[in-house]
Amino acid sequence: MLQKSNVLKRSRFIGLRAKMLIGFTAIFTGIFAGTYYWFYSYASTLALERLRDNLVNAYRIVNAGIDGDSFEVLLEQPLSDNGVRIENNPLYVAHQSWLVKITETEPRALAYTYTAGDDPGEIIWIGDAYRTILPDRSPTQFKESYQDEIGLYEGLSETGVIMTPSQDEWGTWIIAYGPIYNSSGEIVGALGVDFSANYLRNVQQQVRMAVLLIFAIAYLVLILLVYLVARKLTQPITRLTEISERIGNGDYSQSGQLAKFHQRQWRDEITQLAAVFEGMVDKVRQREVTLKQQITELKIEIDHSKRQQQVQEIVDTDYFQSLQKKARMMRRNRDESKE
Repeated sequence: MLQKSNVLKRSRFIGLRAKMLIGFTAIFTGIFAGTYYWFYSYASTLALERLRDNLVNAYRIVNAGIDGDSFEVLLEQPLSDNGVRIENNPLYVAHQSWLVKITETEPRALAYTYTAGDDPGEIIWIGDAYRTILPDRSPTQFKESYQDEIGLYEGLSETGVIMTPSQDEWGTWIIAYGPIYNSSGEIVGALGVDFSANYLRNVQQQVRMAVLLIFAIAYLVLILLVYLVARKLTQPITRLTEISERIGNGDYSQSGQLAKFHQRQWRDEITQLAAVFEGMVDKVRQREVTLKQQITELKIEIDHSKRQQQVQEIVDTDYFQSLQKKARMMRRNRDESKE
């Protein structure tokens, strides 16, 4: 029993209210985290699909306006011909004008064209809308060589889309690419369209801020509700504990307080526990009264037996025996003198 008491003293006490708060907080955190992840992923996927549709549409529009035969002739043009630079070449100007037109229609799209180089993975830039829109900041030049690192070389053989956003000093982009065919059906180059993915990041940021705000408010409200419910549920238990402690200290008048638990409109486990405890207290009180009575009777018997023992001890002493002998002699002498 002592060992059990020491264990209880060493263990830490955590109230039911605290346990409920901790438990429900953990549950709500898991639910909110899962919901947030799902909603964030869903919104991001939806935005990415919309971006892909816009990108593919922009690519198809640009590709439809490129004449493969004219592009094939443009590939043969030098940087300068009889003092006329490529920037003033009518064929090049017409090609650039068409690439720029898609940007004017869809500001998020930037189109460019290229052809295969001599080395594996090498591409040669031909047209680029950026050269006309921002000539001082253009990332490419006519017939400039570039070693492909992002997959544009695939556009010289097939149509494809790169949906993983790539970032450079001009922004964040997703890319569509595909071959340019001449009238004979031969691949003479490729078209690439970069589409700004800032919309995706804006959507993600807006979703993140909105969802976090909503979840924060809902989180606080739910925690407050859990606290109030936990308080309502634990108050009877706390009251029952206080009454039990007083009864344990011998104040059986507190048993009347247990009857108040029966006055609740709806019965539950707490009212049943109070009823059982009330019956137990009555039995303990009766047993205590009976035990006290038995102890009193036993004490009387013990005192009587003790007195008898003390008297017997006195009677058995030599002194008492001597007194009895002298008393008998005195009675005998008195009887003889009367005769």
